[in-house]
Amino acid sequence: MNLKDWYLSKSIRDQRILNVIAVLIVLLLVYALLINPFRQSFQEKRSRVASQEKTLVWMQSAAATVQTLGGSQSTSVSRKSNKAPYILVDEVIRRQRLPAPARIEPAGSNGVRLQYQSVEFDRLLPLLDELKEKYQLSVSTTNFSRKEPGVVSARITLEATP
Repeated sequence: MNLKDWYLSKSIRDQRILNVIAVLIVLLLVYALLINPFRQSFQEKRSRVASQEKTLVWMQSAAATVQTLGGSQSTSVSRKSNKAPYILVDEVIRRQRLPAPARIEPAGSNGVRLQYQSVEFDRLLPLLDELKEKYQLSVSTTNFSRKEPGVVSARITLEATP
């Protein structure tokens, strides 16, 4: 006895019940195999976009802050030290009790490169401000990568202005 004969041997009432069950199984499979994965993917992408929008807003405000720190040159304050820029940066980092950078090295005769693997962005800005205001070290290049909210990895190049 094949499946068709088995189905036809059932009463009309049983056949209707089997038809309803078959339709429900087909609908469940369509939902489980097609609709639900697309819905989950859509929700995941929507949350990823929202997270990236938050990061973008944060980076734009951080960029504006960095530009204000490095953008305007003040010639009224003279450099208070004849020390090499990388020594000045190291002293200011220690004075402000920031974590030690992963790398600090000279960049030419009047510059310094500074690299942090992980540092609080809000604690890094006063460092850059002091270096600019007191020692005339201006930010020439920056590269920030967000690690977590408020924490970045940073590569900064500072140059002494004449």
